[in-house]
Amino acid sequence: MSPLDPADYKRMLLVLDDVRGAADMARFGDRLRTALAEHFGWTDATVRLQEVTGATDSREDGRLRSVVPLADGSGDRLLIIVPRPGTPRRRTVLELLGRQLAPLARDVARMPARPLLTPRETQVAELVAEGLGNQQIAVRLGITVSTVKKHVSRVLAKSDCDSRVRFVVLWRRLTDFSGD
Repeated sequence: MSPLDPADYKRMLLVLDDVRGAADMARFGDRLRTALAEHFGWTDATVRLQEVTGATDSREDGRLRSVVPLADGSGDRLLIIVPRPGTPRRRTVLELLGRQLAPLARDVARMPARPLLTPRETQVAELVAEGLGNQQIAVRLGITVSTVKKHVSRVLAKSDCDSRVRFVVLWRRLTDFSGD
């Protein structure tokens, strides 16, 4: 392992701070790509999830890659980070960064996905999460109680929740985790 400059350790901490709190793996990957570009200048880095298909090689198309195993309950998957061709410094940074990214990526991979809601369903979901009843939501949004009930039913169905209480717990988890 090549010795690193103290500035490299600081950059790695900045990368970790930038990815922390991502709500899903797509955002995690986007944040990681952006952070690697911003803090290390690796503008051509690729970050993706890949199913485990057997032995993993540490190179891809002649380029060094960092492989982070994820145990996320949906099968064995890997988080793959591919920067520019590797120097000893890059290999060391990737090895150390991969070790620190693994628990963060596993947490994100375990998080349920935020339901895909329409803008109005999102408004209703936020008001349900605040503890408002159907009548209060109807008054706040200027819609009928019947319309609120339809939106709440769709929100519960899309989030795979069988009650408002379960939905509130899920919504708070998702919004607390993502920082939204």
